[in-house]
Amino acid sequence: MSGDTRPEEHPHITMNEYRKQFPKDQKEYFGMLKQQGLVLDPVVFVKKPPSIDMDEILRETYERAVEKIDEFYANDGRFLEPGGLGYPPTMIDQFGKDYALNAQGIYYRDSYSSTWVTENRKVWVPSFEGVDWDSLEEMDRRKRARTIVEHNKNNETRRKSEYAWEADAWTDVFGAMRNDPSVEVDKHDYMRNLPNTDPVQCTLTGDSTVVKRTPDATFGLATFSELDVNLDFWSDELRRDRLERLMLHRKCGLLPDPKWGKADLVFPFAVYEAKGWSGDYRDARRQACLAAANYLDMLDDLARRPGPVGSIKPYQTATSHQYQVFALTSFGAHWHLLVGYRRPRGPEPEEYADTEGMSDTVYVFQRVWSARVINERVAWELLSLIDQIHLWAITEFRHFVIEHLRAWHGFCDENYILDWDSVYDVDPEQKRRWTCDSSGALPLPSWVNLLSDKPRQLVQDKAKRSLAKVLMDRKTRKGKRKLTEGWVCTTDDCCYSSDSRHLLDKEFLDHMRSYHHCPENELASMGLCIEKRWVEECLKSVMPSYSAEGSQRPSKRSKVR
Repeated sequence: MSGDTRPEEHPHITMNEYRKQFPKDQKEYFGMLKQQGLVLDPVVFVKKPPSIDMDEILRETYERAVEKIDEFYANDGRFLEPGGLGYPPTMIDQFGKDYALNAQGIYYRDSYSSTWVTENRKVWVPSFEGVDWDSLEEMDRRKRARTIVEHNKNNETRRKSEYAWEADAWTDVFGAMRNDPSVEVDKHDYMRNLPNTDPVQCTLTGDSTVVKRTPDATFGLATFSELDVNLDFWSDELRRDRLERLMLHRKCGLLPDPKWGKADLVFPFAVYEAKGWSGDYRDARRQACLAAANYLDMLDDLARRPGPVGSIKPYQTATSHQYQVFALTSFGAHWHLLVGYRRPRGPEPEEYADTEGMSDTVYVFQRVWSARVINERVAWELLSLIDQIHLWAITEFRHFVIEHLRAWHGFCDENYILDWDSVYDVDPEQKRRWTCDSSGALPLPSWVNLLSDKPRQLVQDKAKRSLAKVLMDRKTRKGKRKLTEGWVCTTDDCCYSSDSRHLLDKEFLDHMRSYHHCPENELASMGLCIEKRWVEECLKSVMPSYSAEGSQRPSKRSKVR
């Protein structure tokens, strides 16, 4: 049915009500056209993708199986056509979820073409150019490929659940990234203020809901503490405490972790969603693209000049808008690799720029590669593409993130303390006393207001601890920190040695490393304990009513082992 033969808009109507009303509207509409002597437009038939029966797929040729699954994955590939006219209920049932994503800005292209890449940007995609299947350098990758094929065939033969496919992907496909200490890979939540869509019109309603979703795997950058400074891949810009300041300061509000309030897995560059045979593969694409769109928004915030949440901020450089992410999905042994980027909604006819009910931003996802991974060559192709993405992530992407973080950290370092004037006490007879009122709430960025009461209070507490640590650091730099008795090592009666009496924090850790050859993981644990004690002392000094529930301060006399 053509767009001109749809019934008129029904605002605020439920889907069940619309199903009952639609035949009546169609009959009245066709009758009106007949009375006016108008010629009906030719009916446009929308082809419904065939459902996937995996038992039948196993009996198909390789080429036909791939064709069927790719067709089902794309779900016809048509885009939403807004404009006040409604779709038939059957079309909404089949395509409504994708139409709603179009209104929210998410578009899937069933192939890759550089002509779709607009806004003066470059998109990097992995390829097989310069990669030789027969090279001796590929022997290890081909060995890994054979393992993937063996597991995939076993999962298919035994009709295993989604968990088996997902677990094998973690080890066989993503193992190298999982073992890279500069990359963080986890089944990690993300939060998003998601625009709501009308169930009938599929366009935006104007309100939104904060949602929490958990992809099967999220790939981002690892963060560090001050104690990790000796690591080769350590970066001061990726220190957790500094990232927390960016997140919590009201004039920054930059969210580094998709799980609001955290700074563990930051600025994701890829997402993975798996479906077993009993799942709907189209849902894997929708879920992966929605998560990836959220990560693109995070990168867009990072790429802009520092400033408050919601303010108009230009990009830091002429190429700062050239960021991207990847979305990976699997349906049994069938894999898809998509590349996604973000830009303003454009003049393309199918995007309907400046149309009510449509987002201002679009997230374009193009299929780079897809295949049914049941032979060594195809499995090798998958690994080659994933390994290239891994290399890109720890080089070009990581450099992009670190370079753009520098401007944010510089802005935050200059303003972090100065901006708390409203919560500092000022003694008119003395210079400013840097203290914090524990009874009141610190002013926080606007994203905190979207949280419920309990998470909001947790963020408030974290902000006070972060501020207390900054104040203590400031006093230390100015030589105003009161040094107490220090640490005493009691390992092997070491406290009787003059080398271990009343050691300061760093001296104590150096002592344990040099004299007792303490492993680095134990030193890291001791360092965190010392840092916690230090921050709690500062909190009690600047906020006398502060008490850490359930926490116990470590003894000044520390016994190790």
